[in-house]
Amino acid sequence: MHQISNRSAYLAHQHALQAEQHGKSVASIARAWNKKDGKHLETAKVLEEHGMLIQQYAQESLNYAHLLNVYSGSTTIYCFSLEAHVKAARTHVEAVELYLEMIREKLKEFKNDS
Repeated sequence: MHQISNRSAYLAHQHALQAEQHGKSVASIARAWNKKDGKHLETAKVLEEHGMLIQQYAQESLNYAHLLNVYSGSTTIYCFSLEAHVKAARTHVEAVELYLEMIREKLKEFKNDS
């Protein structure tokens, strides 16, 4: 039976923490955008929801990463951790794309106002 190394378990933990921070950043950017630009409230709300979802997936990944120590590097638990991390990463990409679209719209507005 295969086991996940301590190094891989450690990296899974670190990646989960990093994903959690990304989620916090996305949510923070959305809240700041809301305060500065009332024209994109709905989009900023969706962006903030993405940030919260990233944090949720990151927490799930972190929980599985902790279980790796309890269950001696179980490959099944490691796969669950990776799946949650992939969900967090995909949601982060979606959030970045949404943010870029918001910026493009803002640039168009700025250009039209000039």
